[in-house]
Amino acid sequence: MESFGADAIHRLPWPENGDEVRFVEHAGGLWFVAADVCRPLRFTLNRAGAINVTQALACVGPQDKMLVRLETSPGTFRPFTRYMLVSEAGLESLVAEGLARRVPAVDAADVPALARLVRSAARNLVAALGGRAGASPHESGEASPEEPLRPAVGG
Repeated sequence: MESFGADAIHRLPWPENGDEVRFVEHAGGLWFVAADVCRPLRFTLNRAGAINVTQALACVGPQDKMLVRLETSPGTFRPFTRYMLVSEAGLESLVAEGLARRVPAVDAADVPALARLVRSAARNLVAALGGRAGASPHESGEASPEEPLRPAVGG
């Protein structure tokens, strides 16, 4: 299982309501914390009031999700927490499913503008932090060379 340190985790506000969405750069693409994406999309809650991420991820293909460890509590006894991440294509699937649940008339063939906006904002943030912000291999068909991101300041 891959692990990402606190300095590799980036944050951006969700366009509709400002909720924080965490993401990392991995293998030339952006990977988003599934729970952070599901929250503003108002996916079904379980009995404890938490998002049922497993149920929400049913619409995402296996190649577009991965289980990782993110450093959420540096300097503690257990600094890492397990999270499911979704790729850019997985983000589009989640947004399309979330919008379809809210408005059944949404055309599933259209790539939701909200997913493009989140992906664009994430790329801009990565670029501002000194990483790559070009097209992912998923879109361009070619791999990007590996370059480490510089740590985020203050967050």
